[in-house]
Amino acid sequence: MTYDLRIDSSWETQNKILKEKLQIEHPQVQIGAYYGVGHALIDIFYGVKEFWPIRKHVIVIVDGSPYLIPALRTFTRDNFVVDRISSQNNDITKEIVEKIKADTLAIIYCSDHIFTGEVWTNSELSKISLQKKIPLIEVNNYSHYYFKQSEYNPFLLSINNYQPDLAIVVAGHRVKYHQHSAALMEWSVINTKMNSILNSPKQNQELVVHFEEQVRTNLTLKSKKISLFFDSKNLNRLWDRSIVNLDSIGGDYFINELAKKLGIDLNQPGYEARLETSHLCRWNTLDNFDWWGYKINNSDELKSLISISAEILGDPHFFKEFVEMINSCQT
Repeated sequence: MTYDLRIDSSWETQNKILKEKLQIEHPQVQIGAYYGVGHALIDIFYGVKEFWPIRKHVIVIVDGSPYLIPALRTFTRDNFVVDRISSQNNDITKEIVEKIKADTLAIIYCSDHIFTGEVWTNSELSKISLQKKIPLIEVNNYSHYYFKQSEYNPFLLSINNYQPDLAIVVAGHRVKYHQHSAALMEWSVINTKMNSILNSPKQNQELVVHFEEQVRTNLTLKSKKISLFFDSKNLNRLWDRSIVNLDSIGGDYFINELAKKLGIDLNQPGYEARLETSHLCRWNTLDNFDWWGYKINNSDELKSLISISAEILGDPHFFKEFVEMINSCQT
């Protein structure tokens, strides 16, 4: 038998510690820990709604995170009018301005793609948010590790992803929202996650560019139709990974076998940062990629995509092992 005499101030105490550890100096900025991006998105959205109960319109750029589509279904069930916009549209800013209404509650988007690392700038969205005084809810999958906001937006709520079970919200002082479930949860466990919060992954453009140039020019890989997700001119990306298309090789099988060759024990999906794949065999809970954001006809087109971290690319023997693994898969 156990007794759970919960202390209501646990969440507030941990948030104060987080603000200090993350070195957020603005005195009016609010910090909040949540049980992952999905939890933060729902909790924050409905917390904001309570301050503007008559606003029933939401604009969402749907690409980049698997948490957005389930959230949209929840909003729709609660009779919100949801305007969905694709990140692939030629003029997103113009489309958003045209869709803003008097009862627009929030604009929601991702700053970076959770798998590919493509980066979408928020400067224009931030200007719209400031001008119209509309909360801008931003999901940062990894970009928060590397980039700081160039200008402070008091209407911005940044949901920063750290682990599947941990997200931290940084909110501007002009956004008012009620706390919902987060304040009722036990948060002493966050002390064990502090290293994942403070120890950021590393970008290394030189390593990534060198590896990708090797892939482009290697005759063996060219003959096997191994290609890269980004072309050499696309610089709107994070340089902490390289995305490789293995053609007909299943990504789940490949990364597991490659990890064995490299002497790596892969972590469970969602917690692995070195080698990953979008192959559905590795992800038991994802049944579609509606949120992916590119022209994908079916999930088969994603089964051969893998992500290789800059950390792994730093191994001087990696490229040799990579080519050997490709050959062993297609003999």
